[in-house]
Amino acid sequence: MTNKKLIPLFITLLIISFFALSPFLPGPSFLSEPAKFFYSAALLLSMFGILILPVGLWLTVGEIRRKAANKNYSFRLTPLFLFAIPLTLIICIFLSYPLRNISRSIAIKRASKIIEAIEAYRNERNEYPKNLNNLQPKYLKVIPSSFIIGIPNYQYQNFDSSYSLTFEQEVLFDLNYEVVTYYPFHENQADGETLETGFKHWSYYIFD
Repeated sequence: MTNKKLIPLFITLLIISFFALSPFLPGPSFLSEPAKFFYSAALLLSMFGILILPVGLWLTVGEIRRKAANKNYSFRLTPLFLFAIPLTLIICIFLSYPLRNISRSIAIKRASKIIEAIEAYRNERNEYPKNLNNLQPKYLKVIPSSFIIGIPNYQYQNFDSSYSLTFEQEVLFDLNYEVVTYYPFHENQADGETLETGFKHWSYYIFD
């Protein structure tokens, strides 16, 4: 088996990995809905992959033995595909958890400009803006995006004497998702419902 024969397999695995993990990768937010679909599909296929994986492994080992016994034997890639694709999907699902932590941190850091603009608005006008559009163009030329594909936008809510800034990201099949919120006057220490993010005044919980 030559390296050239493996190129299609490697390309296929890279494409699968990209689409499976796309909600947590940097990129334009208008791809959010397709990214969620691909991630949900990867979750579903990984369940079937657990059943297919042993079959693919058994067939691949058989091909390796045939090749070892006969150097002229043409190694078939189909068994390797049956092994490598389910394994890649399962690995991607496990990788989604640390990647979700990273994407959350990126989105929180990119929200800092919005928070600074809100506070500048408050200091100058003695009230919080009714919505984020009120910050333009004096305090912000453009409302920053999260630059995470699966986090389409930030949601702002005015409570007169306070406010919140929130974003959401996928957890499971678009049924479970995490809600990440900034409250300026609350420490939001982790309790039974909210979890710490590692950033002051930011916390999150899993909605299901």
